[in-house]
Amino acid sequence: FYQEKSGLLLETASKSEHYKEIRPFGMTADYKIDWDKKVRMAQRVNYVYNHITKVPVKFPEDEVKKSWNELSIVKQWSNIYNANTIYTKLRSVEIDVDKLDGKLPPEKEKLLAEVEHNRWNIEELMLGFRPTTEEENRKIEKGLKSAGDYKKEFIHNGICPYKDLSNRPGNLEKYDIGLTKALLAIAKE
Repeated sequence: FYQEKSGLLLETASKSEHYKEIRPFGMTADYKIDWDKKVRMAQRVNYVYNHITKVPVKFPEDEVKKSWNELSIVKQWSNIYNANTIYTKLRSVEIDVDKLDGKLPPEKEKLLAEVEHNRWNIEELMLGFRPTTEEENRKIEKGLKSAGDYKKEFIHNGICPYKDLSNRPGNLEKYDIGLTKALLAIAKE
């Protein structure tokens, strides 16, 4: 979370010889959050999820806001968490948003899709979900129980390593891939 200053403990520690190289993470005095921009990015993340089969590069403001307002607060925060990682993810693979014209290099796209899936896995686990068992996956495949029914019980068949997604019912890779394809559009809009 945002703090105006780094805090007395860290300031005091940084004056000692032993801890002089310690730096605050995310708490510099000149750091300001552009909350409106973060929410607009989160709204675009949501819009991409809603149009995952045809990844948008433009975001009609009325539609974006309408679908955002229909979300539960939990899903709104999920999209905010996602939006908060976009620039970090792109920087981590040496992508400068301003220097690309809308397409990621394919090798970086694949890596970023996996990174997004890992981020999402952690988010879901922190919210109290657990992965499906092999037996539960078989029930979903056979149509004996739906993935949606399991989600109501805080069980999600998408919580798994990225490499295993293609073996899960529901073509779940499309979400990580679609969102990754839209990263630059979300960040630039």
